[in-house]
Amino acid sequence: MTAPKNILTHTVDIAVDDGTTMGGYVARPAEPVPHPGVVVAMELFGLSAHVREVCERLATLGFVAVAPDLYHRTAPGTELAEDAAGRERGFELLHQQTREQVLRDIAAAIDRLHADGSTAVGMVGLSVGGHVAYLAATEFDLPAVAVVYGGWLPTTDIPLGRPEPTLARTAKITGRLLILVGE
Repeated sequence: MTAPKNILTHTVDIAVDDGTTMGGYVARPAEPVPHPGVVVAMELFGLSAHVREVCERLATLGFVAVAPDLYHRTAPGTELAEDAAGRERGFELLHQQTREQVLRDIAAAIDRLHADGSTAVGMVGLSVGGHVAYLAATEFDLPAVAVVYGGWLPTTDIPLGRPEPTLARTAKITGRLLILVGE
């Protein structure tokens, strides 16, 4: 898909406070005025065309969207096929992440949006990114978070859900939360 003409897109390097550098995809409205920001947490398959398209759709609505590469420590730039092999590799990468690392990454993405002029920053997460978005809502002062088919929230089955299930942190959420699920 080609990005709409009224938006600008580019890749970005984001410094994380643990000394790593995280890549990301940015889509923003073309007019050079401050816009609210949205962190888009990727699916299991990495920074896929679908994730980039979500960023672009948000930009057409007036948001600066950044999708951080949450696999940057172990497999930077990964974009997996949406098939059984891609799913298997995605789970391998997911199990190499820690809650602390992912929270550092999201903090860096939020800081980057603020540094680029966004006064308010929210978050959208897709699938495992939905889990990340819910977790971020418990940790950061985000006015709005959308969780789109976020998994493993009530369990400790993945490292992001440890030491306690992410759902157990719900009382820490200060902003608005929208959770979309289906069958």
